[in-house]
Amino acid sequence: MAKTAMAKTKRPAEAYYKRTLHFGGLALQVAHDLFATERVDDGTKLLLGHLPAGTPASVLDLGCGYGALGLPIAKANPSAALTLVDRDLLAVAYAQRNAEGNALTNVRALPGLGYRDLPADARYDWALCNVPARIGPEAIAYLLAGARARLTPNGEARVVVIRDLAASVERADASARRVAEGPRHFVYALPPSREAPADSLDVYARDRVDVAGMLLERPHDLADEPKRLSLYIPLWQETLPREARRVLSFRCGYGALAVVAATRFPSAQLVACDRDLLATTFARRNATSLGVNLDVREALTPLAAAGGERFDLVVGELDPSVGDAAALMELASAQAVLARGGQALVVAHERQWKHLAPKTEGATALVTRAGH
Repeated sequence: MAKTAMAKTKRPAEAYYKRTLHFGGLALQVAHDLFATERVDDGTKLLLGHLPAGTPASVLDLGCGYGALGLPIAKANPSAALTLVDRDLLAVAYAQRNAEGNALTNVRALPGLGYRDLPADARYDWALCNVPARIGPEAIAYLLAGARARLTPNGEARVVVIRDLAASVERADASARRVAEGPRHFVYALPPSREAPADSLDVYARDRVDVAGMLLERPHDLADEPKRLSLYIPLWQETLPREARRVLSFRCGYGALAVVAATRFPSAQLVACDRDLLATTFARRNATSLGVNLDVREALTPLAAAGGERFDLVVGELDPSVGDAAALMELASAQAVLARGGQALVVAHERQWKHLAPKTEGATALVTRAGH
């Protein structure tokens, strides 16, 4: 894809907008590619119906998404300070956008991976979490222990999980008390604890995969297209140019494509970006363990990651779940950071590309294989 002029978007997050849900007396704007985009999920509703007793002064909503849990609580408790945290920059943007759109001045939305990025001395009357279904048993134990350690002396943590995770919760913490159940979910209450868990990345680790002859550690709960290793990586290897001095990998995940670029261009300056802090954290971890000099940045788009820099080569992939408007914005963003004569190599599903190609100036399909 040759360099062309970028369609200007004042606020890139707007390109991901999907619909507005009316819930809890609030208008919640929802982005493509976030959890529960069609409707507020039953687990959130069950937890909202079984909150701790009393009126909190401070509330933590961990894994806040677009705010379906924390924002109704903020509205019902205007004197409380709500801290909403999510590892996904897009979720954080929409949670803050929804807080502002509903005039909730007692809310701040922050990016963070688990409790790692919160102030060490922060304590909350309520610590709440809709536990991700695919996070893994060690991370579940970490989330429970961390919530308890972040409570005020009289505080309480409550988590909602799908029924399949009930055994993991009960094995992880004997103090977990089941307080509600729905057709597919359980809500557990947990008391305060002084024992804070270590912020170790090992709790997220899933397995190791071979990428271009190097072993990369892969975390639980990271969207991982099954065809990435078997199809996407070979496609990129086939189409990469002979030389590149500055390379940007966007939607980098745990660093697989950046590692491929490092093997092809050992002396190049390599930058990788992703909007998911779990992804960027493992990309850094893998680069360090493999001795790859990789500059990893948290950013929603290639343009935001570049910070004014220009690249000979931009590599990445499009996700059909983000919608055409966001995909076009991401393509334009990739084009905008190219140096003169630079090239962007992007993998996309063939059906998605048919919608995008006529709207993307200078785009050419170099290779088509297995619907991509």
